[in-house]
Amino acid sequence: TWLAGPISGTTFYRALVYNKGCGPAITPVATINIVPGTNYSVNLAVSQNPVCQGDPVTFTAIPVGAPPSPTFQFYVNGTPVLGSGNTFTTTNLNNGDQVHVEMLVTSACGSGTFTSNTITMTVNPKPTVTISGPSGALCAGANATFTATPTPATATVQWYVNGTFTGATGTTYTTNALSDGDQVYAIAVQGSCSSAPSN
Repeated sequence: TWLAGPISGTTFYRALVYNKGCGPAITPVATINIVPGTNYSVNLAVSQNPVCQGDPVTFTAIPVGAPPSPTFQFYVNGTPVLGSGNTFTTTNLNNGDQVHVEMLVTSACGSGTFTSNTITMTVNPKPTVTISGPSGALCAGANATFTATPTPATATVQWYVNGTFTGATGTTYTTNALSDGDQVYAIAVQGSCSSAPSN
């Protein structure tokens, strides 16, 4: 018998046999094929963190060690959720939610489940804003004043006319440059999060 050392790739062996100085007799070649083991792992990456409430977030499972045909199960706060292959996209996260993924591998060297790192999400609420303005018709060139009520009150209010930012900020906006049919609205901004356009 002979104990070979560590083998890292396909290896060929044969034996030379001697008997009382005669020989050698040479055996056929023995080929040893190495099948990759289960030294696998999986990492979880996220498209953005922190995020604003309701914005889409994509999580991606990244296999390590080239596992054959892995499958993935994503979890939010320990509850299984439906992903698509190695990705999971959602708009329903709350602040403090924890996301991880499990990777299942079946190979010639055995099966195993591998758990990723856990990502704790920071989800910031989006502000809201409503506005009030002049009632009834205005004369051309007359001043029109609009008032915004943002929530939270510390949010910055930006004013728009016909979809274009006027450059004006604050809870009031006064202009004498409106034309018939112009549309005025406000957007509240808090940190990196913006509200939907006001009424």
